[in-house]
Amino acid sequence: DVLDSHIERVKKAYPAYFDTYEHMSELRDFLDGIKNLDRYFLISDYIISKYRPLCVVNNFAVWCLKEHYDRFASLNRNRQLLIGYDYNNQDFYQHDLGFIPFLWGQSCSAQNFKRNEITFNGDFWEIPERLAGTVNSSLIIEINSDHGIENARVELITPSLFLKTQYTFSIKEGSHKYKIHCSSDLLWHEINAKHLVFSNMDGAEVSSCCILTEE
Repeated sequence: DVLDSHIERVKKAYPAYFDTYEHMSELRDFLDGIKNLDRYFLISDYIISKYRPLCVVNNFAVWCLKEHYDRFASLNRNRQLLIGYDYNNQDFYQHDLGFIPFLWGQSCSAQNFKRNEITFNGDFWEIPERLAGTVNSSLIIEINSDHGIENARVELITPSLFLKTQYTFSIKEGSHKYKIHCSSDLLWHEINAKHLVFSNMDGAEVSSCCILTEE
């Protein structure tokens, strides 16, 4: 049983670096050596879970809160596509994700999400039509590899096999999950992806693929 208690209230305090402040430049240099992708992947995860791309204005992608998307989209009838922060004047969007899919994959939770399996037909991984363009969707890939691989590639391709989104990422040795936020792309919403294609895998095996969608 609790016999006694005491609360000590103090004014709000801020940390002081009396003994280490002179080394702050070393800490700053160390942090600056870490790529933005590795530092900000959690911030990106938050943005992608609450916002979705709306349109492109002057070569900048404009995002809005998901609950306001339908209202804003109805006002903007002249949206430009395939010209944005990730456009490279070619027929595909390109994202260099590094180890971000691996980091996202390790913290991946299926809570409040439905797992939709993608089947392999011998040439492509087939994405069911009902899944293409869904909001807050993520691609979950399980990969086995006996060595690390840089610049592995997965592409989301439209039925015409012309327009596509290309993700380049790094693979760790062993069996791991990798998570890619496919619904963060304009192309995912505007032109239904149909096929999933892997390349530059250097012997790594894709054991399963699925799309996580909100329940």
